[in-house]
Amino acid sequence: MVNRTLYGLKQAPRAWFDKLSDFLLQLGFFSSLADPSLFICHSNHGVLILILYVDDMVVTGDNPQRIQWLISQLSTQFSMKDLGFLHHFLGIEVHKIGTDLFLNQHRPDLSSSVNYVCQFLQAPIVANFQLVKRILRYLQGTVELGLRITSDSSLDLYGFSDANWAGCPTTRRSTSGYCTFLGSNCISWSAKKQPTVARSSAEAKYKAMASTAAELTWISTLL
Repeated sequence: MVNRTLYGLKQAPRAWFDKLSDFLLQLGFFSSLADPSLFICHSNHGVLILILYVDDMVVTGDNPQRIQWLISQLSTQFSMKDLGFLHHFLGIEVHKIGTDLFLNQHRPDLSSSVNYVCQFLQAPIVANFQLVKRILRYLQGTVELGLRITSDSSLDLYGFSDANWAGCPTTRRSTSGYCTFLGSNCISWSAKKQPTVARSSAEAKYKAMASTAAELTWISTLL
């Protein structure tokens, strides 16, 4: 019955999350107000952080013995497999270089570009095929690129934003883009079409700045 509740029904993800979160709360964790899937535990033994995505989780902290204790506690209640140091999570590959981390994707986030070319799927022209070839050339030329997360960076939080005006010739909507940094580390980014039509380039840029400010506010709450 438990297996069916956790894996066989539409509400299975919620049942699984409730069961796991209740167990973590019993161990002294609390859920972040900014992200309910982030659990944090402060104690005299150090800090433990657990991030959960469906049935995949990442555990980290400042005390290796404390991390092993958490893994053993979880293993007593759930069928788990410890995969060791983080290598792969949500499509992102993680490589450890000294005290730094290198993140990369062999199929990077191209949702904005792919969404744009898919708008002409019904009646494509030569220019649309050229855009698709450009995406493929980008993939071929950036396979080995990624983000390096340095451990000696500062904790200053800031971001950059920009927007084009009426970039879509069909809907005349603009595209917002931003990236945020924690010191020298890029930690979040976005590029997507604005929900409404901007009447000027200034309005388009203000909308991009508003999205960036909201992201920085959320990150500040998370931290």
